Amino acid sequence: MVLGVYHQGVVTPTCFFAIFRFFAPVLLICFYVFSHGYIFLKPGNMVIQCEYCMVTVPSEEAMKDHVKGKRHIRVIEACKLRQKQASLTVFTKGFSDDTTEDELRTYFSKFGKVEKIFMEYKRGLFAMVEYAEEESVTAAIAHTEHELKGDKIVVNPRKVNQTPRWVLKERKMKARQNARVKAAKENKKAIAVNKEELLLKLKSAESIVDQMRVLADFVRMTDEEITQKQGICDILSAALTKFFPACSVHQFGSSVNGFGVKGCDVDIYLDFHDDQEEALNLPDSQAPVKLPYHRDIQSLKRTEGPLTSADLQLMTAYDKVKLVSRILVEHAPGCNNIIVIPSARCPLIKFTHEPSGIKCDLSINNKLALRNTRLLQLCSRIDERVGLLVYTVRYWAKVKEIAGNINSGPRLSNYALTFLVVQYLQNLATPILPTTSRLAELAGKEKVVIDGWDCSYLDEPETFTSSANTWSGEDLLRGFFEYYSNLDFSTVVLQTRTGHILPVQQMLEQPNTESQTFKIGPISIQDPFVLDHNIGGNVTEKIKQKISEEFQIAAKKCEQWSNVVAEVQLGLVDLLGVDVPAELEEELTRLRDLDEEKEDDHSFTVILKVAQLPAEAFKNPQTPDFRLNWCFKVCLFIQRVLETILMFETEILAQTISGDVPTEKMEVDPESKMDNSQAKPTVKNTSPKNSSEQKSGTPSKGAAGMKEPMVAPGVKLEPGMAPLGSPQSPSLHMELMCSSCCRTWSGRKTLRREVMEGELDGLELEREISEKIIESDGFSPKYVVQFRCDIDTVVKTSKTAVILKLEPTDEGKEFSCFYPFFKTLIRRLVDKNLYETW
Repeated sequence: MVLGVYHQGVVTPTCFFAIFRFFAPVLLICFYVFSHGYIFLKPGNMVIQCEYCMVTVPSEEAMKDHVKGKRHIRVIEACKLRQKQASLTVFTKGFSDDTTEDELRTYFSKFGKVEKIFMEYKRGLFAMVEYAEEESVTAAIAHTEHELKGDKIVVNPRKVNQTPRWVLKERKMKARQNARVKAAKENKKAIAVNKEELLLKLKSAESIVDQMRVLADFVRMTDEEITQKQGICDILSAALTKFFPACSVHQFGSSVNGFGVKGCDVDIYLDFHDDQEEALNLPDSQAPVKLPYHRDIQSLKRTEGPLTSADLQLMTAYDKVKLVSRILVEHAPGCNNIIVIPSARCPLIKFTHEPSGIKCDLSINNKLALRNTRLLQLCSRIDERVGLLVYTVRYWAKVKEIAGNINSGPRLSNYALTFLVVQYLQNLATPILPTTSRLAELAGKEKVVIDGWDCSYLDEPETFTSSANTWSGEDLLRGFFEYYSNLDFSTVVLQTRTGHILPVQQMLEQPNTESQTFKIGPISIQDPFVLDHNIGGNVTEKIKQKISEEFQIAAKKCEQWSNVVAEVQLGLVDLLGVDVPAELEEELTRLRDLDEEKEDDHSFTVILKVAQLPAEAFKNPQTPDFRLNWCFKVCLFIQRVLETILMFETEILAQTISGDVPTEKMEVDPESKMDNSQAKPTVKNTSPKNSSEQKSGTPSKGAAGMKEPMVAPGVKLEPGMAPLGSPQSPSLHMELMCSSCCRTWSGRKTLRREVMEGELDGLELEREISEKIIESDGFSPKYVVQFRCDIDTVVKTSKTAVILKLEPTDEGKEFSCFYPFFKTLIRRLVDKNLYETW
C-alpha cells in the first residue's frame, strides 16, 4: 500500500518515498535484464528471451547458464567483430559506373593502407572501403572534398545497425506474411464479388450446359486483354532486338493455351536462339548500341551491342536475366517495378505494364513451357466440350481455394488442374482426347527434343475427327467429379503422357531413370514431357485432404442432377455454394476433428506425410497398400519408444486388425531391447494371409469385407491402371497398458547437451539420455505414471493417420507433465527417425 498525502495538487515527500520503495525492485530488475542483452516475454509466465540469440528461458538462473554457452558467445563475438570492421570502414558513393576497384583503391590509399574494397551494384552503386587502422578512417572522413575522375563523391563512416539480426529477420518475415495475407483477402473479396454477379447470370440459364457456357463466357479473357498482351510482347521485341537481333518473344501459359481468364498474368518467353551449333551472323545494317551497366557480369567483355550467339553462349542464365532487366529499365516504355527472381533452373523477371496494369513474368530458359502451352492449345481446339469443362472446373477450384494462384499457398496450379481434366477425358470408355504418347506416334519421324526430353506430337487439330463420345457437358462434369472423388491421390501416380494411373509401388518398380527420380508427394501428377517432374509436388497433406473432400462434396451434389425438376436450381449454383450434403457432413467433420488438439481427453494424431517416405516404404511385398503398412510401422514404433527409449513396461490388452494388412508379427526389434528385460509384446494377425500371394498393384479380392473397386461410369480401366478406390478401408486397433517407475521425461534437455557432444544421434541419443536419468534417479518402488494407450488408424482417400488416446489411472501432476512431452516426442521421432530407419 502506498502512503502519502496530496496537498493542493502536490505529492508530499512521504508519497514519493513510498512510491520509490514500491517500484525500486521492478526498476532494478528491468535495468539488469536490458543491460545484459535479454528481455522478458509474457511477464506473467516469467519467460526471458536473449535478444542476440532469440532463445527463451524460464528463469534468470537459466539465462546465466545461457550466456555462458557456446552459441551465445559466438553471437557476441560476431557482433563485436562487426562493430570492429565498421570502425575500420568508410562508405562512399557518387562515383561513375565505369569506375574500377583499382581506381578506388588508388584514391583511398592516400589516407592509409586499404585492406579490402567491396562494391555493390544491386541496391545502387556504392562501395565499402576497409582500412588497416582507424586513423586512416578518421583522415578520410576529415577530408572535406573528395573527387574521383571529375565526380564529387560522398565519404561517410560506416553505420552498423544495432538492431539484432533476429529482430530484422522477424520484421521482414512478418511484413511478407502481412503482404501475403492482404493479397489473399483482396483476392477472396474479388472472387466473392465476381461470384455474386455470376450466380445471377447462372440462375437465368435454362440447363446446366447453358450454365457452363455462361460461366465460360464470364471468365474468358476479353479481346481487349488479348490485344494488350500482344502489345506488351511487341514492346519487348522492339526493345530487345536492338541488343539481340536473333531473339524472338513468345507468350505461353493460360493467356494463349485456350483457357485464359480475365485478369490473368502474362507469361513471356524470350528465345535468344543461342543454342545453335554455329553462331548466328549479325546483319550488316545493325547499328551499334551501348549496353547498360554490366561490369558485374564477368563473362561479358563487350561494352556495345548487338550481341551474337557466341557472346550469349558464354553467359549464365542469371547473367542474361540481369542484362535483360537493365535493358528493359532503359528501353521498354511502360514496364515498371522490374524485379529479377534468381533460380537455378529458370530465372525470371517480374514487371508490371503500367498502362494496362497487367503483371508479367519474363523467362529465358523455358522452351518446355512453350511446348506444354501448345499441347494444351491443341486439346482446346480438338473438341469444344474441353474448354467448357476446363473453365468450369478451374472456377470451381478457385472458389473452393484448392487451385489457382500458388502464391496464396500450397494449392494445385491451374496447369496441374487442367491436366486432371485432360487425364479424365483420355480415360473415358469412348475417349474425347488422345494421349500425348499417341500424339507422339502420329508425329512420325518429326522429333522435337528439348533438354533431352521427347516433346514430339502432331500439332494439327484438323486431322482429328469428332469423337464418337456423345456425352453432354453436364455428363462430363458429373463424371469428372465422380472419377476423382473415388481416387486416393497419395497412393497413385497420374501419368499424363500415357493416360495411365499407376500405383506408387508399380511406378517406383519401373526400371527407367525418370521413375526412380520422380518425387512422390501427397498428389503425384507426372508432366507429359519432363517425366521426372511432379507438377502437383507443391501440394501439402492438408491441402490434399481439402481437395479430396471437395471432390467428394461435388460428386454428391452432382448425383442430385438426375432430378429433372431441380436440375437448374441444383446445377452450378449449388456446386459453387458452401453447403455440404447431409450424407457427407458427419464423416467429413470427424476427419477434420482429427487435426484439432484435444487436451481434455489426452488424444492426438500422427499424420502420414507421403513426401517424407523413402522409396522402400512403397515397395512392401506383404501389402500393396503402403498406407496401412505405415500405420503398422508407426504402431510398432510407438511401442518401441515406450519400452526401449522411455523404459516403460507395456502390456497388450487387446488388438484388432481387419482388411489387407502385413502378416508379420507385431513385435519390438530384439536388437533394440534394453537390458531391463522387459517382456516382448506380440500381436498376431488374424486376417487371411492373401495379400502376400497377390501380384503387386492388384486389388485384394479375398480379404474379409473387401468389395470390388468403384469406377466412375463410362471410365475404362486399362492394363496397368490402378482401381479408383475402395468403399471400405482396412483398420488396426491396439490397447496398451503402460507403466513406469522412473521419470525418464524429466531433465532431458540438460542431459541432451552433455550426450550430444559424443557421436550418438537419433534413437540412440534418446536411449542414452534415458539411461543417464535412470543412473541418477533410479527406480521408484511404485509406478510414477500409469496409463492406458488406445491406438487406432484412419485410412481414407483424404487422410491417413494414427490416433493415440491416453487414459491415466491417476491424473495427477506427473501425468500432466508427461503427456505434452510424449506427444511432442512421438511426432518428432516419427518424422525424423521412423523414415530414416525404415
